[in-house]
Amino acid sequence: MEDSELQPDTEIPAGDDGDVGEPPPPSWPEGTILVMVDGQTRPATEAELAEIAEQQPASAGNPVPSVITARQFLIQLAVSGIITEAEALAAARMGEVPAAIDAIFAALPEQQALGARITWARMTTVPRSDPLFVVAGPALSLSQADIDDFFRAAAVIS
Repeated sequence: MEDSELQPDTEIPAGDDGDVGEPPPPSWPEGTILVMVDGQTRPATEAELAEIAEQQPASAGNPVPSVITARQFLIQLAVSGIITEAEALAAARMGEVPAAIDAIFAALPEQQALGARITWARMTTVPRSDPLFVVAGPALSLSQADIDDFFRAAAVIS
């Protein structure tokens, strides 16, 4: 046996300061929210839980969907007033690009604009991660948080 192995029931040696280590942490019921105060971990008080809740964004319990359907996207564009209902129907029926969206495509470099138009014509789903949303947000006066909210609202359209 190597010198570094401990035998069962071997006493843990004290450190230079005489401390033999930390006692095992207490166990709390599952789901207990813990806080650390002055180096000590303990369950959060009601007041601390309220403060934690205030610091969380309103959307914390409502994650942004990674993808929505083209149908949800078009309906939400119309509901949000970004495009008209007539434009949404024309886009759904014939793949027409609404004016507000076409203006975004027109501002892109030629190859990117072509790719965006082809993607529009063939889309069946709309991923939140599409890099076009980085360009589309400012062009539509939407922040990235606004786009997240747009996706959350679209996701509940059945």
